[in-house]
Amino acid sequence: MDPREQALLQFTNLLVRGEHAAWPWPGCLIAMPADSVRALLSTSAVPRMGVTGKGTVPGALVIAGRELTLPGQLQMRAENVVVTNPLHLHRALEHHLSPDAPLQVRLEADGRTTVTFELVESARTDPRLHSTESSRAPHASTSDAGSSRRARRVTPDRY
Repeated sequence: MDPREQALLQFTNLLVRGEHAAWPWPGCLIAMPADSVRALLSTSAVPRMGVTGKGTVPGALVIAGRELTLPGQLQMRAENVVVTNPLHLHRALEHHLSPDAPLQVRLEADGRTTVTFELVESARTDPRLHSTESSRAPHASTSDAGSSRRARRVTPDRY
């Protein structure tokens, strides 16, 4: 396996065992209402924020030539994400926008940013990793230690 597949396997293994897994932040744009952006920009010259999200695992993961699907949903939590377009946002707010007008906020990671994932919902009742092949991975036990669990970092060579 190449280093990226090894990192993905470690990430997947942590998830199915009911643990939090850290993964690098790829950056993104999010839409925020103008009033929320104004409040965010008032916190610092280079503001930071946290974002959370939940969604289904997009398709199958391919690890060592095998397609694997994860049961349940992934929950993501990113903390200390940097807003990298504050000047653009300040300029947009100079126009008289309605309080709920959406503005595009660019979020990037730096050394203080942490991003963790957890498999939730149906994974709690059936924590097995399902393979699209005829064989299935062995049953993995889970522990529910709450949100105080520390994420184990997975470091792919590229993302």
